[in-house]
Amino acid sequence: MRAFPGMRMEGDIMNEYEIMKQYYNMEVVHSKKYSVGAGSDTYYVQTKEGEYILKIPSQEACNVPENEPKLCNFLRQRGVPASEFVKNVAGQELSLVEGRTVTLQKFIHGICYGLNQVPDWLLTDMAKLLGKIHQCLQEYEPLPIGIGEDFFQFMTPERALASYESSLKIATDQNDHAVMADLTYRMGLMERFPYKNISLEGVSVGNTHGDYFISQILAGKDTINGIIDWTTACRHPYVWEIFRSFVYGHAQCKEGTISLEALKRYVDSYAQYQELTKKDIEMMPIIYYYQIAVCDYYGQYYHSDAANRQIYMNQAVFSTRIMKWLENHMDSIIKSIE
Repeated sequence: MRAFPGMRMEGDIMNEYEIMKQYYNMEVVHSKKYSVGAGSDTYYVQTKEGEYILKIPSQEACNVPENEPKLCNFLRQRGVPASEFVKNVAGQELSLVEGRTVTLQKFIHGICYGLNQVPDWLLTDMAKLLGKIHQCLQEYEPLPIGIGEDFFQFMTPERALASYESSLKIATDQNDHAVMADLTYRMGLMERFPYKNISLEGVSVGNTHGDYFISQILAGKDTINGIIDWTTACRHPYVWEIFRSFVYGHAQCKEGTISLEALKRYVDSYAQYQELTKKDIEMMPIIYYYQIAVCDYYGQYYHSDAANRQIYMNQAVFSTRIMKWLENHMDSIIKSIE
């Protein structure tokens, strides 16, 4: 039997056509499922009333979609171009559909640049906007803890080593020679890792986007039109998100090297809105380095059943490349951004 748009086949859950009709009283003229992101189901939907994004966030512990509408409304009132949510027929910004939280947002027109393909003007504006977000969110209620002291107590090099050993067995069974080489490097790094007792004492920690990087930014010709996907908003060390957003934005990082001059400009642009302490600067590359060193993205890839699980592998290969450079240049990074 041929399936048509809006038609539910036996065993399927409610589709985007039915959700839009039942929960928002809108008829879908055209829809498209996005392939970006792992786990969540995100659709572009066009109706007579306008263009929207229908999102069914993944049910991961780090995702808290219930916080997103209120947070975005708060930021929009302060000049941050966050997502604008649409209320359902019951007058609520969250819909519960067959046990899953669903949201509808107004579509934001703009360009989403690829990883490490960010033009200079946008990189500068990204840093400034992140500083403004951190500044604004100091007035907001405390969000869930992201990278806190517990992270460093639980995600230890010893635990990472055990995870890498397990992933190496899978890679070996599948003859993934490139992955085997990366995991062997990571295992060796865990045995000689110099940062085994990380403390956030003295480091600026606060409310933030939680996943701020180029894939969440929609750009116009010379302005940022929107910052999307606030489901992982939480409390992080500010410097972790600064460093991470730079690494995924600047072109040179794609090859596994970091331009110290460009990083300095990025940090200085951020500091126009939000001040960083000497301790923040010192810990900026270290906290990021630690996080990517102890997280087994290869294991995530092998154990995921998500349709877009290749994202995990791309993240794994990229982070290993950056780790190799950070291992040999940590002191020069800290000196360059002081």
